[in-house]
Amino acid sequence: MAFQLASQPIPGLPDSVAVKVAGQLDLLLAPTFREQFEAALPPQVQYLLAILDDVEFIDSHNLGVFVAAYQRVKARGGWLGMICHSPQVGRVFEVTNLNRLFRVFDTWEEFRKSLVEAGILAPEVPFPAPTFGGRSAG
Repeated sequence: MAFQLASQPIPGLPDSVAVKVAGQLDLLLAPTFREQFEAALPPQVQYLLAILDDVEFIDSHNLGVFVAAYQRVKARGGWLGMICHSPQVGRVFEVTNLNRLFRVFDTWEEFRKSLVEAGILAPEVPFPAPTFGGRSAG
């Protein structure tokens, strides 16, 4: 099975992008996934949210894509967050300790709350979840 990838700016958060990934991320797809994921990131991106709710499988080669993206946004003083409530995929991040590097959230609301607590987003600012094909993220 292949993967699908869609991206769009995060409403209300400048220099940001949400990337929604679905499907299986295995060794054979790693080069294509890396190319498409990197192409989805604007040059000035500082805040990156990977939405992995519909990812069924991810291997270590594809984890490297997220590590490279983390290094890119970290160099700009930003961060990489993930919405992932799949126990199977979440376990991969735990086993590799990448859950300590990335901010992992179960829901869009948890993500929003973390931005408010960090002072990145004012509590009164409307902050709707991005929609991908009419479906709200997280």
